Amino acid sequence: MNKRWFWLVFVVALVLSLVLLNFLANYKLKPFYLEYYEVSCSNQNIGNPFSDKDYGEKANLCRDSGGCFVLCGSACPPKQRLSILRTFDFFRETGCTEVCVPQCVCKYRYEFNEKYGCLK
Repeated sequence: MNKRWFWLVFVVALVLSLVLLNFLANYKLKPFYLEYYEVSCSNQNIGNPFSDKDYGEKANLCRDSGGCFVLCGSACPPKQRLSILRTFDFFRETGCTEVCVPQCVCKYRYEFNEKYGCLK
């Protein structure tokens, strides 16, 4: 009986620590993404997406749904939210090749949908 309690407490402590770690990672992610959004959306002097036929519709959809379309965004922007199982990915050192990608940058907690624009 004593071993059962020990394992029960151990499992509960492990689950609680994962949940707390996930909250911490998401708390740290928010300022990174807000800064990314602010920099991306204030630096729109690199071309006009509305004049380009390939990007015009997507740019309008992006703008109308509350985002901003940039012709030169990062290929790997910061994540907006992590699930508990992917929390450890946040703490790993990962490299990212800097390339210019046309994209819609949505507000925090919104993701771009090709049909509807920025959705929560």
